[in-house]
Amino acid sequence: MTNHKLVLKNTIFLYIRLIITVLVTLYTTRVVLNVLGVTDFGIYNVIGGVVAMLTFLTSTMSNASTRFFSFELGKGTAKSRLDTFKTTLTIYLLIVLGIIIVGETLGLWFIKNKLNLATDRYVAAHYVYQFSLLSLILNIIRIPFNALIIAHERMNFYAYISIVESVLKLGIVYLLIISPWDKLAFYSILVASVVGIITFIYYIYSARHFHECKIGIIYSPSKFKEILSFSSWNLFSNFGDVMMDQGLNIILNIFFGPVANAARGIAYNVKGVMMSFAGNFQSAASPQITKHYATSEYKDMHSLVVQSSRLSYYLILVMVIPAFFCMKQLLQIWLVDVPEYTYSFTLLLLIEVLILGMGGTLNIAIQATGKVKKFVISLSCIKIIMFSIVYIGFRFGNLSPQYAFFIGILNSFFCMICKFIFYSKIINISLLRMTRNIILREIFVTLFCSIFILPFSIIFYEPNNLINALIFSSASFIITVISVLLIGLNVTERNKLKSFIKR
Repeated sequence: MTNHKLVLKNTIFLYIRLIITVLVTLYTTRVVLNVLGVTDFGIYNVIGGVVAMLTFLTSTMSNASTRFFSFELGKGTAKSRLDTFKTTLTIYLLIVLGIIIVGETLGLWFIKNKLNLATDRYVAAHYVYQFSLLSLILNIIRIPFNALIIAHERMNFYAYISIVESVLKLGIVYLLIISPWDKLAFYSILVASVVGIITFIYYIYSARHFHECKIGIIYSPSKFKEILSFSSWNLFSNFGDVMMDQGLNIILNIFFGPVANAARGIAYNVKGVMMSFAGNFQSAASPQITKHYATSEYKDMHSLVVQSSRLSYYLILVMVIPAFFCMKQLLQIWLVDVPEYTYSFTLLLLIEVLILGMGGTLNIAIQATGKVKKFVISLSCIKIIMFSIVYIGFRFGNLSPQYAFFIGILNSFFCMICKFIFYSKIINISLLRMTRNIILREIFVTLFCSIFILPFSIIFYEPNNLINALIFSSASFIITVISVLLIGLNVTERNKLKSFIKR
């Protein structure tokens, strides 16, 4: 119960962070789109996507770092924690060196020869690329410190740092508006500056609060082998993620130009906001799941996995359902001039978000066991096959850009099934029982609240009407919450919630 209270406390801090981040993101996206224009906004997104193609290495190591730090805190010694930190820092510096080499050779060639860019925007695009590469390097250096903070469950830090980051982002918007220089190039410089400041704050906080945070390079063959062995299999899965996210973004640019990238960028902003409602909760639960496994408390781990999976899905649902039914109104109010494709892209991504949410924290639990070889190979094969289907469809068929997002939904569906199958095998739990306790309950809640909300969407739909949009969104939110309380939670969970509210 103490652990569950800690998860709840950390979740509250993360949602304070989320509220600040969402408000700033929505405002800055609108202003940046208006200042840059649809074409330059699309260029920024696609070039950022090219740089992000290099992040499959870093996302792999990020998962590994968090997993190993949490494991060491549950079971290790002070020396082993210090060795783990220095080893991961050494690995990241090697990754940075590799990214600089690849980025300044192959990456530059790709930008100049393969992307669909207007000739007069090549100079600005070059600025965007170089400063996006710098932002990536700074983010990579930040990862070991970020992993330490998550492993120690200092989630209140995220709330505080989000206030700083939000103020800096608002400052970017103001400087961008008054800037006399090329807006696109200057925007990339400002974004890199903010990343640098936040990375420095991460380092200062970690160095002051965690004794294992000692800057240094170490070569421990056993620790290198342990971390890299775990990471090597995750490498395939993260490569597939990059292909399905940034790879598809590049394909959209090649076949449909920067306008499609602008629409996709806005839609992914919405997706990121929706996923963060579950992601914050999962981040709070992740260290506890890993520590339960490290101390062989398998029953407690499974209980936390089931409950956190359902709750993280419901956190997504209460936001996605209202947004789905009045997305056209919300986009018109938010952006005023909505780029082509934005509405359809966003709706399709919201469906994908719901499917991704069904997997909950199963992925975290599988990562905690370290038995990831077959799991990540299966996920990678699914993602690479789906990416290939998209490219072949665009290359040889006269298909609309929405086709890529339909395939993305299929990809998420097959990956979700894969997670359930492997978790049930690794933990030795009945797949039928898992399906009944998680998926079927989630689907039933979704259908139940959707049936009741549909009439409201017809009655209250009116373009650019803020009052109607607020009324409908509020009604949808209330209906969804009631559906979750009545159907989504079991008797024990409802009693725990009542007890918590009374306290």
